[in-house]
Amino acid sequence: MERCEFDACDHKWKLALYTNGNEETNSKDHISLYLISVDSNSFDFDQDILVSYNLFVLDQVRDKYLKIQGVSRFHALKSESSFDKFLPLEIFMDPLNGYLLDDTCMFGAEVCYFVKQIRPKSLTITKNMIDATFLYRWKIEKFSELKDEAYYSQKFTGGGYDWELGNSLSLFLALADPSSNLFVGEIVHVTFRLRVVNQVKGLLHKDKASIGGGVRMTKSRNGMGWNQFMPLCNLNESSGYLVNDTCIIYADVDTGNEESIKYLW
Repeated sequence: MERCEFDACDHKWKLALYTNGNEETNSKDHISLYLISVDSNSFDFDQDILVSYNLFVLDQVRDKYLKIQGVSRFHALKSESSFDKFLPLEIFMDPLNGYLLDDTCMFGAEVCYFVKQIRPKSLTITKNMIDATFLYRWKIEKFSELKDEAYYSQKFTGGGYDWELGNSLSLFLALADPSSNLFVGEIVHVTFRLRVVNQVKGLLHKDKASIGGGVRMTKSRNGMGWNQFMPLCNLNESSGYLVNDTCIIYADVDTGNEESIKYLW
């Protein structure tokens, strides 16, 4: 489902909504939301458009927005950017969460920054040319049975690098297998946000983000996070963060290069 066009930053856009996920991206049972450039075919072949944007859905009960930020490059061969698992369908359909009332919902987009860049005439494939933003969902079941000091999620790829989430009394984003992911002296500049889902209220909370334009990760310094991300006393059934002995964690990772980050902040 696609909505009518809208103008932002002297450019035309539209939203595409998949109400049960996009089959091509294995996102069944989720709301998938896409930002699409309508006139990307008018771009010069050597022109990139760096875009910072927010996609959101309205909580009609509390009059608040659930908002997720994205950063992506658009060009003649890439006209869309998406969050394939924007919101679990079960949470979206629950009227207590306010996203779907009287069979009506409201989605939106905000284009925050728009920078035109010219690619070199010679073709150089770099990791920064890969879509830089990635949202990962980690579902932890049988939480009360966890006994080890630390646990790690499955590896996931974002911005051309493999990552994993580490979880103890703290929560960290770590570069998976840095010895094989990075060359000697290579630096990955990354901004990220980690979230624990409130499964009762349907809000992405609690969340914390990297500050100061992001962090640098290397072979020896390959993880970053918070020792006291969230009090363990809040991980219980009544708080909504732990339901049926299960908690859900999201990681939003952006590996845009330093020049891109400087433009956006």
